[in-house]
Amino acid sequence: MPRTAPESFDTDLATLAADPSSALHDATKPLQKAGALASNDFAGKVQIGSLAVDTTNGKLYVCTATNGTTTSTWAVAGAQT
Repeated sequence: MPRTAPESFDTDLATLAADPSSALHDATKPLQKAGALASNDFAGKVQIGSLAVDTTNGKLYVCTATNGTTTSTWAVAGAQT
C-alpha cells in the first residue's frame, strides 16, 4: 500500500513557497552541539531522521519525532557508551 504524506506536509510546502528562509535543516548534514541533546533542541529546523552529533561525548543522535515547529525528540543511535 502506498504511503501518503501527512496533512502538515502540504502546509510546510506552502510555508516554504511563501518564505524560502523557513526551510528545514539539510538532513544530509548532521547538526552539531557540545553536550547531550535534549528534547526540543533544534526544534523547527529538523525532520524525523535528522542527525545531530554531540561533539563533547562523540555520540550520534537521531530525531525520532517532531511537530515541525516547536518540538523535537532525540534518541542516541545504536549502542554507544
